[in-house]
Amino acid sequence: MAEVNREEEATLRAALAEDALLLARLHGRELDAQVLRELRAGPFETLFALLPEDEAAKQACHVIDAGWEVLDEGDEQKLLDHLAADYAATYLTHRLRVPVTESVCLDEDNLERQQPMMEVRAWYRRFGVAARNWRKQADDHIALQLAFIAHLLRATQPDAENGAPAASPEDITAFMDAHILKWIDEFAAAAASRCGTPFYAGLGMFTRCWLRALREVLTRLRAQMNAPA
Repeated sequence: MAEVNREEEATLRAALAEDALLLARLHGRELDAQVLRELRAGPFETLFALLPEDEAAKQACHVIDAGWEVLDEGDEQKLLDHLAADYAATYLTHRLRVPVTESVCLDEDNLERQQPMMEVRAWYRRFGVAARNWRKQADDHIALQLAFIAHLLRATQPDAENGAPAASPEDITAFMDAHILKWIDEFAAAAASRCGTPFYAGLGMFTRCWLRALREVLTRLRAQMNAPA
């Protein structure tokens, strides 16, 4: 197998980083009118460079795309309000009991800001980043972990300014295996069954599929990089 072209690797990683940032944005704050219009212009799958090929991903995209017709009452603001209420119940007030942080999933008492958050924070520190406000949005929140994956995908060279190393495909998969992949199944299942809108139900399912597809891509990339010339 020929050695991977470094320019092609950087281009691929940049595209995957954009995917991760979009998912981080969708999980990280309420939809505004502009983002809503982009989503509704769809199909949802066309927004991503990496489209998982499994049936669960296709079903998630269908749930999201078909869901706009279910929610549409001809009033965009009403639709935004409905989505905002579901977002708040899922990500802010936790009324729906959807675990949006790793600590809640993995801590035996389902508590926030426990050891998993400390471990995630250590990863952030190693690569020169930090949560903006960990009291408002914990380091191990799904949106921040997705944003960190985007950061790692972009970190193809060391950062001389803050002394952070480059991130290899091994680094990225190691973080994913140690953290987000340990609990994304539970998050996705809870979102699919408890969220009040098709969008957030489908988003949880799609995110799970996308992360697993990303890991497969990184595994293949690592194999190409390590192959003898």
